[in-house]
Amino acid sequence: MREWRVMTWNVNSLRRRLEILESVVEKYAPDVMCFQETKVRDIDFPLGACRALGYEHVVYRGIPRYNGVAILSKVEIDSSGGHSFCGKEDARYLWAKVGGLRFHNFYVPSGGRDASLDSERFFHKMCFLREMEGQMLSFFGEDGVDILLGDLNVAPLPEDVFDHEYMKRVVSHTPLEVAVLEGLRTRLGFRDSIREGYGMGVNLSSWWSYRSQDWRKAARGLRLDHIWVRESGSVLHEERVEVLEAFRGYDSPSDHAPLMISFLF
Repeated sequence: MREWRVMTWNVNSLRRRLEILESVVEKYAPDVMCFQETKVRDIDFPLGACRALGYEHVVYRGIPRYNGVAILSKVEIDSSGGHSFCGKEDARYLWAKVGGLRFHNFYVPSGGRDASLDSERFFHKMCFLREMEGQMLSFFGEDGVDILLGDLNVAPLPEDVFDHEYMKRVVSHTPLEVAVLEGLRTRLGFRDSIREGYGMGVNLSSWWSYRSQDWRKAARGLRLDHIWVRESGSVLHEERVEVLEAFRGYDSPSDHAPLMISFLF
């Protein structure tokens, strides 16, 4: 049994966040880091910079300008792979087996602004969420710990948004999105580790719009980023979680804060 520190972060362009990433690594020293919205094609991925930070084992999937996911590890990656959801090669999912743990790194489509299934972008989001269940079930034939994490682009609880009544009409917190995401999580047997760690009734955010110059004062955050845990035959011990909100306040930040989970396994 050893201590693990695992981080997920929608970096909103990995190459533009390398300086902040250096500060994250210096302060928290994660063993495994999962990134979303790397926004870099594979040929241009900053592999040297990642290895210079101490992450020798790196897997990634990217396309030009948009999306992109990556997993960086100090521990050897035993196996890894991806999946193209809804017939689109858009680099939104990557899995890796590391030290007996299975990591599932997701970047769910935002869904646009029109919360109607007549909207192509919202329909794509619903398709993606529903297809996630089948993808996850393909891993559940063997015991172990599955950690699903990333930017799921849904804030499921009233405490995950700044105004529940208003946000029920806004993509990311509509009743349909919430029902689909929470149904997926409960049917698959995942725990919402971030919410468990902070407790019910506590307002919690991981994303704040760039439109608000003083994002803290505006207080219009959403909890779009998540860490879920499913244990089968093995368990995590002394679990701790944290939203690293301070990094949202750095110069040239992502609009998302990193999330951390620490445990013994």
